[in-house]
Parts: sequence; C-alpha cells; structure tokens
Amino acid sequence: MILSLRRARLEKQPVFADLQDWQVLEDGNEIGRIYEQHAPASPDQAWFWSIMVPLDMRAKVVPSGRAPTIDQAKQDFLKSWSAWTAWLSR
Repeated sequence: MILSLRRARLEKQPVFADLQDWQVLEDGNEIGRIYEQHAPASPDQAWFWSIMVPLDMRAKVVPSGRAPTIDQAKQDFLKSWSAWTAWLSR
C-alpha cells in the first residue's frame, strides 16, 4: 500500500499560513488529512490526522487522532488505514 501526501492549504486565513496542511492520497484519491494545529493544547497534540472516508463502526478502527510530530501522525494514520483495509479484505 502506497500513500502519498499533497499540500492541502484548506485554511486561507493568514494566521495559519505557516502551518503545514496535507491531503493523504491512495492511488490519487483523497482518503484523509494531516495538518499542524494552531496553538495546540500541548506539544504532544501538535498534529491532527483523520481518515475522511466513511468507516464501518464494526471495524473498530480509530478514525482520527493527535500526535507530537508529523512522522508520528503519518505512522498513526497508516496504522489505522491498514487496519481498515485489512477489515475490508476479510
């Protein structure tokens, strides 16, 4: 499974201009988003990630979360996405 990132820049307000914002793609289709939080509650919540396709609750997949770094957010996203695709393939 190969996932890629593409700059999203969904937020247009100047105060957020320096924050990173990414769409997560699989085979060119948007499946999620990872972005840097503005003024996070704590450093371990600096990044937010979310799967943006409908998930079946029976799969018990975590659809979103927060992480201290973009690398951790990517790992957490991939773990959940892999669990989702494995559940679909069963």
